[in-house]
Amino acid sequence: MNTTQSSQITSKPMDTPNPVGVPEHSSKKSAKNKGHSSLQKTIDHLEVFAKSIANNTPIDHRILQTTWNPLVDCVKNDEYKLALQTLKGYSSTFYSHSLRVAIFMCVFAKALNLSKPETILLASGGYMLDLGMTLLPLSLLNKPEVFSNEDLQLVQKHVDYSVEILETIEGTDPLVFEITKLHHERLDGSGYPLGLQSWQINDVGRMAAIADIFAALTDKRPHRPALDTHTAFIKMEDMGKALDQDLLRQFRDVLES
Repeated sequence: MNTTQSSQITSKPMDTPNPVGVPEHSSKKSAKNKGHSSLQKTIDHLEVFAKSIANNTPIDHRILQTTWNPLVDCVKNDEYKLALQTLKGYSSTFYSHSLRVAIFMCVFAKALNLSKPETILLASGGYMLDLGMTLLPLSLLNKPEVFSNEDLQLVQKHVDYSVEILETIEGTDPLVFEITKLHHERLDGSGYPLGLQSWQINDVGRMAAIADIFAALTDKRPHRPALDTHTAFIKMEDMGKALDQDLLRQFRDVLES
């Protein structure tokens, strides 16, 4: 994949597991329990992480390995859809969106048959790309109307705020910085904050854009209801050259399998 030298992520053929020998009803019940348990373990770790950020206390980046292990295994074992269902019960739009993006980045890793350490990096980047939103007024984030131009200008600052927060976390992998910096850039130059062109946006940036947009479209927002999966993909296909349509197809193939 087109990443910086700091990343070891590479593209490999898709590997689709085919578990056998488990009765359907037993498998579903077990998967439901595992999906919820994996999500809860990750949330428990993230609450400690969030408190450290809020209190401006040092954060050990190695905690992320422990944080994401349960959720990464959940996606690998095709139990992530139940975790997504569980997230519908969370009232925090930011919290829910961040976890959903992390899950969808794991889905991307599954599509590309990436290693567990690589998947953990993608999940970490997916969760932390919107950390800067925590510095914006709640009244803005919960606004029931469509954002005005002034609102949008303020919201767009969250990318820089997220990078500033990451800079306080010693040992943050460069790949996490890339995901954060690039997730709102678009291949046709219409994105922000830098208006980069396609040749300036690597694969992790392209993946992050897709995961972030899909998570936003399929989640309820104060000014609109959630879209169903099919409608969300149609909207993203209509974005044409703004998104990497080849990566979008790979993402959709795994998500709908």
